[in-house]
Amino acid sequence: MANLFVRLYLAMILTILLAAWIADLLLDRPYTEFLEWENKVLTETTARALHEELAIPDFAKRKAALERESSELLYHASLKPLASLDLSAEERRDLAAGNPVWRVEIGFWDDTLEMYQNDLDPNHVVHFTLGDYYDKPELAYEATVLGSLFTCTAIAIFFLLWPIVLRLQNLTEAARIFGEGDLGARVKKGGPTAIAELGNAFNTMAHQLQRARTHQEVMTHAISHEVRTPLARLRLTLDMAEDLELPELLETFVANMQSDVDDLEHLSNEMLGWAKLTFSREKVPLGPMDLRDTIQQTVERLQQIEPAIPIGFAPTSPLPCHGNPSLLQRALSNLIRNAQKYGAKTIAIHAAVEAGEVHIQVNDDGPGIPVDDRERIFAPFACVDESRSRSSGGFGLGMAIVERIMEAHRGNARILDSPLGGAGLRLTWPDQGDADPQRSGVHPEPPK
Repeated sequence: MANLFVRLYLAMILTILLAAWIADLLLDRPYTEFLEWENKVLTETTARALHEELAIPDFAKRKAALERESSELLYHASLKPLASLDLSAEERRDLAAGNPVWRVEIGFWDDTLEMYQNDLDPNHVVHFTLGDYYDKPELAYEATVLGSLFTCTAIAIFFLLWPIVLRLQNLTEAARIFGEGDLGARVKKGGPTAIAELGNAFNTMAHQLQRARTHQEVMTHAISHEVRTPLARLRLTLDMAEDLELPELLETFVANMQSDVDDLEHLSNEMLGWAKLTFSREKVPLGPMDLRDTIQQTVERLQQIEPAIPIGFAPTSPLPCHGNPSLLQRALSNLIRNAQKYGAKTIAIHAAVEAGEVHIQVNDDGPGIPVDDRERIFAPFACVDESRSRSSGGFGLGMAIVERIMEAHRGNARILDSPLGGAGLRLTWPDQGDADPQRSGVHPEPPK
């Protein structure tokens, strides 16, 4: 925010300087024409005032008289040898014709205002130059006034911009806190009108989002909890029905109903898990852990579910890092179960801790996920295509939970192309401990 203030401050100062330079550039010609007219009037007036001195026949007396009498006038007069003057051919022709020659030159630091007139001596001219009226003290005074005005302007701009920058800084901090999940963040009221209106708009937006999220949280928890009571009664009824001697057709119906109840309970649990991760206002505790042990435990448990599809993970050394073991185990379980559903024959896991980051990638050799669908697959209840639908036993919450777990670790989940030909689901998060950048995991070969 300090950089913003400096940029705004310099921009306004440079704008003022540029405007002054453009104004000087545009007014240069009219100002020069005015000075030329003024110079002609003043020098001609001076020449008329010195007509008696200009008529003295003796050269030395005439020179002394001109210098003495003109010292009290605005323009000073002196006699100069014609040969010593740097005059153009046109100026010499004008002098030869008996016409005076004026010079008006406007410089950045100095101006030239002077006139040349023929003298009684043809080898000399009378040189009129501006006296001490605009000498250095006057220029110093003007520079002091201009410098004071510029300094006052700079100070005024500073006090004009500083409150705006402070309010923008408060708004930025509130937006950052709000983006990190604290929906109670608000901007202090007050400040310049434009910034105050922006802060009020932010507060209104934050209030609406907080209210909508609260309603969503209440609805999700209510639905998930309320669904469990009728499910429990239904399961009890079905268990009692299984103890009865029923015709084969009814037994089939009861078995199908038991399967549906299992699905509903699984959905309820998934919704509760997703809601807990999504609406939790507490930070997930992270601590030191061995990633290798977490992956091994998860692989051993899930390998028993689908023994026909081997899971390749053969670590040779521990993988110390920082994270939440229970949440990471759940995220990894969702990835492996996803690979078990859609993989063909092989699953391979790669894990590494290097350069301050932790990586886990689960590769399968299934049909893969189209590039256009890889972003929305992390949305709740997302359904990509027939090969990866609820008919395969999922409800579209597994990958949403994985994404929430990665957000809690300040990381991300991505879908890449698998080296086995299917989908590669990759988890990445920063190792917030003093991780050794030389540590790395294993790259197992696909199991044969």
